[in-house]
This record gives sequence, C-alpha cells and structure tokens, in this order.
Amino acid sequence: MGFEMCRRYGERPYVIVTDGLATVAPSAVPRVAGRLWVYFMGGASISYDENFQSLLRALALLREEGVDARLVTRAGRFPFDVNGTAVPVEARPWAPQTDVVRDLQDVDVAYMPLPFGPDHAEFVRFSMSTKMVTYLGSGVPVLFHGPPGSAAGNLLRRADAALVAGSLDVRSVAEALRFGADRGSALAENALRLARQRFLLSDVRARFWQPILDASESGDAARDGSCSSRRANS
Repeated sequence: MGFEMCRRYGERPYVIVTDGLATVAPSAVPRVAGRLWVYFMGGASISYDENFQSLLRALALLREEGVDARLVTRAGRFPFDVNGTAVPVEARPWAPQTDVVRDLQDVDVAYMPLPFGPDHAEFVRFSMSTKMVTYLGSGVPVLFHGPPGSAAGNLLRRADAALVAGSLDVRSVAEALRFGADRGSALAENALRLARQRFLLSDVRARFWQPILDASESGDAARDGSCSSRRANS
C-alpha cells in the first residue's frame, strides 16, 4: 500500500505499522502422520464461500486417499454452508487468543483464504490479513489460498513461508495439501523467521513511536533555539 500511495501521489517517507506478536513459537509444530486438520480462525466473509467450497472438496479427495482430513474453525457462524461434503467440520465457539494459540498446537495447516474474481481484485491487491500475523508465529504451515498478485501472497511467496493454492481448482488445492513433513517443517520455520523479522510486537511499537519521538525532539530543539535567540536579542 505504501508503494501504491507513493506511485499515485509522489514519493514520501512512510513507516509500516501492523499487528504484532508478543511471542513466537520456538520451532515448527511436529506433524501427525496420516492427519490433515485444516484450521481457520477469525471472521469468515461471505466472499470466502468459493474458497471454502474448493477447500472442502479438496479435503474430500484426500479423505478418499485415506487421510484423516477435516476442517476446524474458530469463526462463529459461517455466512455460507460448510457441511455440503462428507468432510468433518468442527466449529468451535469464539474464544480468547490463548485458546487460539492452544488450537494451533494441535492442527496441521492454518488456512488463509482471499477471494478470487474481479469484484475483489483491489481488495486482495492490498490486503494483509491480521490472521496472517498470528499464523506466521504459530509454527504451523500456512495454506495461502488466493489470487496471484495479492500483497499477502507476494510476501509469503518471497519468504517461502506458505503452501500456495492460486486458484479454485479442487485438484490444485489438494495437491498443495499433499506436502510431506519435511516440507511442512521448512515452511513453518520460514514463517517463524518472517514473524521474528517483521511482526514482533516490541519492534512494531518501536516503529510506531520512533517518528513521534523524533518529531517531538525536533520540536523541543526548535523551541529551545527560539527561546535562546529571544534571550540573546533582549
């Protein structure tokens, strides 16, 4: 978004302030063999309907291959049907962040959808979901399911920090989810590295306050200089 504002209105300095993580998992969460529990938390927009239908059909394919595939949510009530397949869906009620952290210790993939199609193109181009920050610090592999060219997808691809499904094609989503334990661990470690580099709460707070402190110090210095000048003139 900063690049785009500079492109539209001219180059200006800016500071990136985001959600931040007080803690980051020490390492990748070990995967349970033969299991694929996909986790989604946070608000579920109605625009995610096609994403979830594609995901559930992909999980149904994996269940046919003998995988214990299911969807686990902390999202309240969905504004669309998620029970149209034989895939088990465990809908947990809204809960504090401590429960989300515990959830993420016992799932296999954290699901991050962004809607496809021209109606949502501008939104996904600039969107950096707050759930992405939580997922990156969890130690669980992330499945990014959204269009190419999105801000979040570009960040995750550059850092090799997520599985990527770039379309609604069911077999493509299933293929993205057929990852081995080694690949999952590597992606999760890359995500943890990205979380430590970009999203630690202490660093985010420092980025927020530093320009304010700098401006305050500059103002104090200017006022002191003005007072000194007036005293000298008097």
